[in-house]
Amino acid sequence: MRCISIDVGYTLGVFMEDGRQKPSGRARIQPLNEAAPFALEEIFFSRTDARGIILAGNAVFQRISQFSWSELIGAPHNLIRHPDMPKAVFYLLWQTIKQGKPIGAYVKNMAKDGRYYWVFAVVTPLPDGGFLSVRIKPCATLLEEAVTPLYRALRQKEYDGSSTEDNAAELLSALSTHGFEDYTSFMAYALATEMRVREEMLQQPRNEALSMMLGMFEKAGTLAAKAAEIGRAYRASALVPLNMRVHAAQLKQLGATISVVAENYAVLSHEIHEHLSAFAHAAHTVRNELAQGVFLNGTAQLQQHVTQAFANEPLHDATDSLAESQLLMAQAEHYQAQAASSMKSILREASQFQARCLEVRRLSAALEVTRIMSKVESAHLPVAKDGLNDLMADLEQFQLTLQEGLKTIEYCTQHVLSAAEHLIRRSA
Repeated sequence: MRCISIDVGYTLGVFMEDGRQKPSGRARIQPLNEAAPFALEEIFFSRTDARGIILAGNAVFQRISQFSWSELIGAPHNLIRHPDMPKAVFYLLWQTIKQGKPIGAYVKNMAKDGRYYWVFAVVTPLPDGGFLSVRIKPCATLLEEAVTPLYRALRQKEYDGSSTEDNAAELLSALSTHGFEDYTSFMAYALATEMRVREEMLQQPRNEALSMMLGMFEKAGTLAAKAAEIGRAYRASALVPLNMRVHAAQLKQLGATISVVAENYAVLSHEIHEHLSAFAHAAHTVRNELAQGVFLNGTAQLQQHVTQAFANEPLHDATDSLAESQLLMAQAEHYQAQAASSMKSILREASQFQARCLEVRRLSAALEVTRIMSKVESAHLPVAKDGLNDLMADLEQFQLTLQEGLKTIEYCTQHVLSAAEHLIRRSA
């Protein structure tokens, strides 16, 4: 990699794929604790080659950065990198886009005069190996409540000598404390929320597709959480059939019927265990598909917006406007197709999950019969049966958790199915 020196009073370093910056000089610009002017309704983009060298952008990008076009074109994109940004964010970004996948991230940039501006950036790979980054002004509370303190902590770890790889793992771990199981869930929620807040603040017509996607995303999170709750409840009661057999053996002839019931429950329990493992996996698959679908839909919409905005901009010599417009339109169409395909995947996975719900419901009914039989037989015993009563209570608690969880899951699954079907018809 080579370093590019431009006439702005300092020499840039090249930003490498592992998140590290290759220094080539000491920056003289000092960051200012003052925001650069960036209006909510503005949207901007920049396009780079595979190495992150800027090839094009729109007028908003140039104005906010405060660099001239001659300073921007041919310079590495980290020209606008703010020193507050943790390297781990860029490490994850490069890992993702080098796999041909889009990614979204909160990024703090620095203008030429040292002022900062936050963006939510959606970066997508291009067919020529380069990348397109579309940015909007973030306004959701997620930035101040979660992202800013997390970035500050990660940056401090970097100063203390923590590696970029370790910080990337720390970032993902920290997101889980805010309810996000992985980065895909986080970026999907962040993008959809930012678009919703932006829509409301600009008093734009409500986007029905976005509303439905957010609702589906919420329901998918609920059904995954409930599936996990059922799994925990099962594990908590997994020793019940063994303990029932122990009590039956202690009762000798009096416990013969209890022993039979315990064997029946053990068989059912094993079958439930197998189904719950697949059930939990299927729930997470639905959630993951929805997270990806939400992000792809948001990406497609952002790219449509920036294409329209660019078409209304005055021409400038630094960019071939016609070629850039065609590239933007092609990228928007590509992600529209990706978003439509994701809806079909969501529908397929949700339908398969619904079938698993029916199977678990059948097992739940059989388990309830077994539990009642156990309770009846226990009541007929002419001896003290406190231990058995405790086991019956454990069974009842698991059964209640299972039934209530299934009820919530089935409602959420039906909501996802109905919404997916509606969005597929809408896009046809």
